[in-house]
Amino acid sequence: MSAEYRLFERQWKRGSADEDTLERAVELGYITEEEKEEIMDHEQDGD
Repeated sequence: MSAEYRLFERQWKRGSADEDTLERAVELGYITEEEKEEIMDHEQDGD
């Protein structure tokens, strides 16, 4: 597991993953574009 993935995972679990971090995760194949959109929608809702 790469350091980049661990950073992404930590930020995502804290709810602090920004759009750039999520975009990088998509580029690296950690998540799909659809998953990125779901995460962004979830964070915007404040949940």
